[in-house]
Amino acid sequence: MFSITLSCNNSSNQKNIDTQKAIGSVNYGGVFHINEIDNFRSLVPHKITDMTSRNIAGQMYEGLVSIDSETMKVVPSLAESWEISDDGLTYTFHLTSNVYFHDDPCFNNGKGRLLNADDIIFSFKELFTKSDQNDLSSPMADIVLGAKFYYVTNKENEEEQNNVIGLKWIDNSTISISLIEPYSGFLNLLATPAGWIYPYEAVNTYGAELRLHCVGTGPFVTKKVIDDEIIILARNKNYWKKDSLGNQLPYLDAIKINFLHDKEVEVSEFVAGNLDMVYNLTREDVNTYNINTDIIEGEYSTGDFIVQICPSMSIQYYGFQQMSDVFRDVNVRKAFNYAIDRKSIVKNTLNGIGLAANNGIVPPSIDGYPFSEVKGYKFSKTKAQNYLSKAGYPGGKGFPRFTLSLNSGGGPTNLMIAEEIQKMLYENLGIYIDLSMTSFSKHYERVEHGEIDFWRDSWMADYNDPENFLYLFYGSLVPEDKTDPSIINSTRYNNSDFNKLYESALYEEDPNIQMELYRQADQKIIDDAVVIPLYYEKTIRFVQPYVKNFMANPMELRDFGHVYFDYSNTK
Repeated sequence: MFSITLSCNNSSNQKNIDTQKAIGSVNYGGVFHINEIDNFRSLVPHKITDMTSRNIAGQMYEGLVSIDSETMKVVPSLAESWEISDDGLTYTFHLTSNVYFHDDPCFNNGKGRLLNADDIIFSFKELFTKSDQNDLSSPMADIVLGAKFYYVTNKENEEEQNNVIGLKWIDNSTISISLIEPYSGFLNLLATPAGWIYPYEAVNTYGAELRLHCVGTGPFVTKKVIDDEIIILARNKNYWKKDSLGNQLPYLDAIKINFLHDKEVEVSEFVAGNLDMVYNLTREDVNTYNINTDIIEGEYSTGDFIVQICPSMSIQYYGFQQMSDVFRDVNVRKAFNYAIDRKSIVKNTLNGIGLAANNGIVPPSIDGYPFSEVKGYKFSKTKAQNYLSKAGYPGGKGFPRFTLSLNSGGGPTNLMIAEEIQKMLYENLGIYIDLSMTSFSKHYERVEHGEIDFWRDSWMADYNDPENFLYLFYGSLVPEDKTDPSIINSTRYNNSDFNKLYESALYEEDPNIQMELYRQADQKIIDDAVVIPLYYEKTIRFVQPYVKNFMANPMELRDFGHVYFDYSNTK
């Protein structure tokens, strides 16, 4: 029933697939063809810090909870229910029954075994263990009782490892997690890759090869991986979830992911019918296909395909290396911020795809956040020149020539924006910068190792909370040894006032006070000009008309488990 046909031409083959009706209006069958502009860095849950890796690995792995792609709210997943103690310190999770890991050679006879409480304990202990498979890029270690101590003191391959005090096995289907202090966003953290669950057999069998070989409980299994070329994910025939009518999920036979690094080629492949969806459209696409960027949220048909638009929980920005000789002076960083006309970039360079980031680092799409109360930088040539003079470089005289580093991929947009900023810095400050472009992986490797002073960066939320953005600047993430990589806090910003505000917000139980603390922390980042916020993104997707149950959302969470094809009303 679920044979997989993996052709290169979607339009000529997909419509000839004999999809089978399920209960209700959905259909089984078909291969979803999609492209990623950037290669993934790692598919190991605890190594995931980029969107491409998250989108791919998220089809194979699951956590105790997940975020619903429609409501953006936390919902049950591997835990069917949970209780929170009256003091807010202990979460007790009851596991969903009859959940099996993927069939895989790491198990006896290649058959996936039943998930149990030991697997939850194991996965979290892996998160809190120093290893090459773990960047500890989640604040979980600062929140779970005993986790940070375990991380610091635990040695790899030690025969008798100490336990994490806050992790407690109760029975085969029940575990509890205790926190240092009450933290209202804890369930959100559990929904991120840091909270995804995998078996010890996979770690013992594959080791470093887990980067390419996923063994989880999700709706799809790894079928084929050729790094930076192709990934094929096949339907998990033993998946535990069913839809509201009792149909077993997923509906699709497979997902085929290509890695075409040219945005123009990607869109052409979609228009030719060889891809089922394309994400993150460019200014050229807006012109070519006459896209209405005034739409805040919704979808419409062009007659040939569906256009989906929604605000994104993401920001594009330029980072300053705080320890560099060039950008150590806050006056220089403020001069750069005032010299950039963000509204002009959004209007003329992006053709309206986005909103000028004249406020803080946290985008306006985060629920309940007082976004408008964060006062950012509005273009002022006078202020820009005054701050540069304060730094000792009147009119740009004596300012060293340096390079703005970009990652390849994403089409010409990143380069066009960089060229506009290059022009603005020269016209408004008398400063000339060079531009350099490297591959996605190499770019971020150099950024994390502090080898770049000024670079393009972006962040998309893992969950609906300001903390997810402010965490990028938390000082405890900066390594003491300057030669060590700083994975999340790549600017290496470490300010005690910001750290106190951030930590106070983490453990504040009153949501109104918490949001105000987050706002103050956001304002501190802006006042210190740690980065140049450029624009808050807007998601624009093209989707083929036969693709159903695949709405856009602010975090670009892709729930392929509920996607199906319906060719009945297509050309």
